[in-house]
This record gives sequence, C-alpha cells and structure tokens, in this order.
Amino acid sequence: MKVKFKEWNCKAVGMYYAGGNKAIRLIDEDDHEPIVTATVNLVDFNEVMPENVVFIKDYSENEGIVEALAKADIIHPFSVGKTKSGYVEINAYILTEEAMKELWQ
Repeated sequence: MKVKFKEWNCKAVGMYYAGGNKAIRLIDEDDHEPIVTATVNLVDFNEVMPENVVFIKDYSENEGIVEALAKADIIHPFSVGKTKSGYVEINAYILTEEAMKELWQ
C-alpha cells in the first residue's frame, strides 16, 4: 500500500513483532530504505488486543503518521483508546479491512 509521509513516497510493509502484535513499517518506494516504524509494540497487550488494532507512535519524528496512514486507507482516522508508555500516551487505531488483507495475508 502506498503512503505519502512528509517528503517521502513510501510503501507500507506489514510485519509482526515478537509476541504476535502487528507492525507497520514504511519503506522508500524507490530504494526500499526504511523510513519509519509507525507502530509501537506494547507487549502487555499481546493477549487482549484485537487482531485489527495497532498502537501508533504519532509524536516526535512520527508526527503526521496518523494522517498519512488514514489517507492511505491503512487505519481508521480516529483513536479507539490510549495507554501510557513511559512519559507518553500511545493511541490505538483500527486497521482497515483492506490493510488487513494486503499487509498480513
């Protein structure tokens, strides 16, 4: 799935973290260099997290990632919850059906 993030034209890649949580990485569309990891692996949620929910890092260098992923139809644009991790709050988002099919099947 194609994603425009800041000045990069990217491709979203679905991966899994250790423990089974879904991960989303953006790689440069041309040279396949990694641009950003959009998700956060919160291991405390491994067993209770629905398979279509991811925690998105939307601060610091990832500012603007929620809008980019929503525009690319990877996540729904509204947070469905949040949790504290260290000094920050991490928001949870629902993956679209299209993203579930294209990135993890």
